[in-house]
Amino acid sequence: MKNFEEKALSTTTITPGGWLRYVDTFTVLQKYDVSEFTEHINNIDKNIKFTIEEPGNNAIAFLDR
Repeated sequence: MKNFEEKALSTTTITPGGWLRYVDTFTVLQKYDVSEFTEHINNIDKNIKFTIEEPGNNAIAFLDR
């Protein structure tokens, strides 16, 4: 994953406000950058695909909470 992350972040024009990885990956982006950034990272490796979880109930979606 380290190599994937380095390639993903070095080849995009979008700068995330944060990128954290544990079991899930948590990324801070401007709302208008979400689709473009998700498409970018999903095109790097055909075996690694990211999905988006929108926040709900006044809480972020992180580690199934």
